[in-house]
Amino acid sequence: MAIAFSSAASATEPERATDWQLINSNWPRLVQTLKNFAHDSERKHSTDHLYYFELWTYDLMRAAIAEEQRAIRDQLLSLYVSVFDDLVTVSSYKYYYDPRSDEQRLSEHPLPSATRLWLNQDGIEDVLDSSQFIFLLAATTRHLLQSDDQSQETQNFVKSAAPLVRDHLLRWILRDKVFQVRGWQCGHGLYDHRSFLELKRRRSFASPERLSYCNMVSDTDLWIIGATAETIAVQAALEPDQRFSTADNSALRNYLRVATELLADRTTSKTFPRSSGAPVDGLVFDAGANDDHDDSLYAAFSEEQCPPNERRAAHGVGWDVSHGTRQPVVFSALLDTKDRTGVGWPDEAVLAGFGRAFAFGVFEGNLKKPRLRNYMDGSNGWYRVDEKHCSGYRPFGMSYALIFGAWGRYTPYATEVGKIMEAAREILTSKDSADTTFRLTVWDRPRYINGRPQNEGMANPSVSVWSLPLLSTYAIDSDTNKRAGP
Repeated sequence: MAIAFSSAASATEPERATDWQLINSNWPRLVQTLKNFAHDSERKHSTDHLYYFELWTYDLMRAAIAEEQRAIRDQLLSLYVSVFDDLVTVSSYKYYYDPRSDEQRLSEHPLPSATRLWLNQDGIEDVLDSSQFIFLLAATTRHLLQSDDQSQETQNFVKSAAPLVRDHLLRWILRDKVFQVRGWQCGHGLYDHRSFLELKRRRSFASPERLSYCNMVSDTDLWIIGATAETIAVQAALEPDQRFSTADNSALRNYLRVATELLADRTTSKTFPRSSGAPVDGLVFDAGANDDHDDSLYAAFSEEQCPPNERRAAHGVGWDVSHGTRQPVVFSALLDTKDRTGVGWPDEAVLAGFGRAFAFGVFEGNLKKPRLRNYMDGSNGWYRVDEKHCSGYRPFGMSYALIFGAWGRYTPYATEVGKIMEAAREILTSKDSADTTFRLTVWDRPRYINGRPQNEGMANPSVSVWSLPLLSTYAIDSDTNKRAGP
């Protein structure tokens, strides 16, 4: 179907006050959901809440700071700080697939000094969970320090969060060696993140099977890169005891240069055909890195029925669209902080290219029933398949990523994205029975399990922790973006 961007599901864009009214009227329930989730995660000795707090609240916090919604801002700050109590001081570090212990999957080795970590039920730091939360803290710190409202709550948060962010980044990037690809049989060694990215940049990791994902850029990589940019950008505004040393600041700036050069190297152009009109050029990140990954082995099977036993892998497949929600968050943060970090990537043209790829490749084209293809390169095959039990995400099965993805970050650079966000927001808040049915059958994370769709409640109720990113970012225009930026 052709994308008719000249018209949208709604004739006029709603005022931001309407979104805040929706959020505020549901806020007691929403904040209780966040607190309950943190409590359940802690009870299970999990660090999942670190992951989901960023996913659910990053865009809300950024909007609350920029648009002076102080009550929501302060409650979120209090929620973030409460998680600091879960840090555990340890003198040793547990590793999965440690190259120094060939006979064991799990091993433990001493740390150079006592270190505060968030640990999961196995006593291990889940670096993905921790880095996603550290990015949230770093970004929140920057936006607070660049706002006009320097309240006591703001100062107290920065005083607690800034040293925590600094210590985690220094340990991951420069001090400790906790990164490896041995679990994938792609290499035999432990690396700090600076060396790890340099090796990925040179595509130095390899496996006997020549797996495509040995050198993939992961979401963990993006979070650490983004948090570094956010933190470097506010060094001058921090108190002396919260900053990096001169030597560390220089080393981290060099790390960030190498990291963004890696991201630039992994950004490739792709032309997206249209049923009417000229083809559109866009950009895809790390295309092909996941071609051999088990999750993507049916990326070329785009039929509704259960996948066959014969796998149909695609070539040049992008990230799945659910994990792809990280991209607009981190890439826009790198752009926002460029003036202070001095890196050369990305620029506005790059974000425009990603935005066009989303609008013309990922988005199916129907503004009245907006669905997303499963992969960021426009592929729409099954994702994460268990073919023996007919389980996985069928074509368009991850359209739920439209409501919790910060795709609105691309709107100032690719205006077509704004129309999609407007249409999604209209359906999200509609009381029409057809829109309600669409939310529950398409956006409610329908996953096939044993051959039957099973919904997971992501779009019910419509205003939930899952939909906060859409409500916080769908209508971002250039002026709002500038107010929230550096």
